[in-house]
Amino acid sequence: MYSAAPTANITVGTTPDRESLTDVADESLGRLVTLGKDVTLARRTVHESAAVPGLSQLVTFSVDVRKLVQYQVFLALVDAEDSSRRLVVEAALTAAPEEFDDVAEGFGDFVSSIRLDSPE
Repeated sequence: MYSAAPTANITVGTTPDRESLTDVADESLGRLVTLGKDVTLARRTVHESAAVPGLSQLVTFSVDVRKLVQYQVFLALVDAEDSSRRLVVEAALTAAPEEFDDVAEGFGDFVSSIRLDSPE
């Protein structure tokens, strides 16, 4: 049984960079379509950066009777020693619409802290 108010959460995953960020974002959206109802891509933004290219998207959907908002961020992190090697990091914040604004800034801080470890 679900509680009356869902708790916001952050999910992080990685995938080898075999596809474009748009393809990875489309796959993520497709997973939500299989899990929820009324899945809507509200906004998608490509973040052009030579150092860390990225893509973000805001998705709304319902699971059972709950309406949820998910902010997904996809970052292509480049290996400092071999620029042909990249890893795509996917971070997603899921929250109820009424709590989303309260937790979004903290999620932004979290995303901006994502880095590859450098060898010492």
